[in-house]
Amino acid sequence: MAPRCPTCQQPISKDKITNDTDLQKEIQNLDVYCTNKEKGCSWDGTLRDLTSHQENCGYNAIECSNGCGAKFERRFMDKHLNEDCAKRTIECEFCKRKCAAVFFLIFYLSPARSSTARIRRRNSPF
Repeated sequence: MAPRCPTCQQPISKDKITNDTDLQKEIQNLDVYCTNKEKGCSWDGTLRDLTSHQENCGYNAIECSNGCGAKFERRFMDKHLNEDCAKRTIECEFCKRKCAAVFFLIFYLSPARSSTARIRRRNSPF
C-alpha cells in the first residue's frame, strides 16, 4: 500500500517525499522536561538533549550491575552496591577473606556461627 497524505488521503509517491530539515531543527529545539519529573527529576532542556539526559538520569530504574536481581533508581546505585547488594564483596571479620555478602550472611546466620563465636571468645585474650 502506497503512503497517503494525512490531510487529503491522496497517494504519495516515495520519490516525491522530502525531509524538511527546518522542521526537524524546530522540533529538536522544543523545550521539554524529563519523563521522570513526577518522581522528582528537575531537568529541563531541549528535545535534542533528552536522550542523553535519560541515559544518565538518577531517577531511571536500573538493575544491579552485580547481577543480584535488585531494581532501583540510578541515584541509589552507590548505596545499594556498598550496603545492600547480596553480591557485594565484604571482608570476613574472622578470617579476613573477601567473599560475597550473601555467603557471609549464610554463615553468620547459621547455627555453626554461634559455636565459632564461642571458640573465638574462648581463645581471645579479652
